[in-house]
Amino acid sequence: LHLARLLNCPDAESDKDGTCPVCRRIMSGNHPDVLVESPERNIIRIERIRSLRNFFRYAPVEGRFRVAVLDDAHTMNRSSQNALLKTLEEPPPGRILILVTANPFLLLPTVRSRCRRVRFGPIPVEALAKLLSRDKGVPEEKAQTLAAMSCGSVARALDLNAAGFLELRDKIVSLLEHPGSDGVA
Repeated sequence: LHLARLLNCPDAESDKDGTCPVCRRIMSGNHPDVLVESPERNIIRIERIRSLRNFFRYAPVEGRFRVAVLDDAHTMNRSSQNALLKTLEEPPPGRILILVTANPFLLLPTVRSRCRRVRFGPIPVEALAKLLSRDKGVPEEKAQTLAAMSCGSVARALDLNAAGFLELRDKIVSLLEHPGSDGVA
């Protein structure tokens, strides 16, 4: 979404923090030139790819580019990936398709060969902790611990938080510190 914002911001040079109305609409998911497709029940079905192809048929409405993001692209089934090939082979001008995946090897070789790969390394602990507390509403102390335990991954930190990992960890530590007790310190 930040890339879509940078591509379509009317004044990206001076609006570094994305506060203009266009940037705010993109980040909130309310911009007509930006589409995000995510899996439903752990799969991106062919109907969603057909919808994406239809989205790309039209020129940008307000921005310079139409941007579609396929989050967890590895969850596309074989039919979905094959349906995407035509768009990958001959993308219309002014359209950008971003496939986001932690498992690129689950994409068909024909899909991978038509994509430019951009790797992102782990986010430093301090930056991740700040992001978790500022943008995701995680309490600061908890965010620091989650950031340290998530190997630089926002998704992993959020998964650990949602699963109650820190609470479980605290119970285990308490049991180890006080063997034979019920875990209450």
